[in-house]
Amino acid sequence: MTVIDTSLFINAQRGREVAKQKLDELLARPEDLAVSAMTILEIYAAPRMSLAWERFYARIFEDLEILELDAEAAEAGARLARDMARRGFTLNNADAAIAGCAARAGASAIVTTDGDFTELRGIPVVYVQPC
Repeated sequence: MTVIDTSLFINAQRGREVAKQKLDELLARPEDLAVSAMTILEIYAAPRMSLAWERFYARIFEDLEILELDAEAAEAGARLARDMARRGFTLNNADAAIAGCAARAGASAIVTTDGDFTELRGIPVVYVQPC
């Protein structure tokens, strides 16, 4: 399964063509996709989200596997963030939660436009330059 990071959705929503193309490509095969519950929180917490975008996301999230942020996922995310910190990189808590959910679920990759994920070890990262 491939996990879509929040940043890919946001950059697609902002009209960044490369992100839109990658998201469309991924959503063409939703049976192998997942998002973290943290991504849902980040998406819906946007203060100026229109009703149209809210409906768009609701439809998408109905078709994807939702990875819960439980204690095991949180611990996995903390280990990944700690590993990065020891190597001089930063993974914020929301990104660590997403990575932890992906690790716990045995994801084959995380697709992101967030450069912070590029130094993540243990989970392949597909980095999409947002342009």
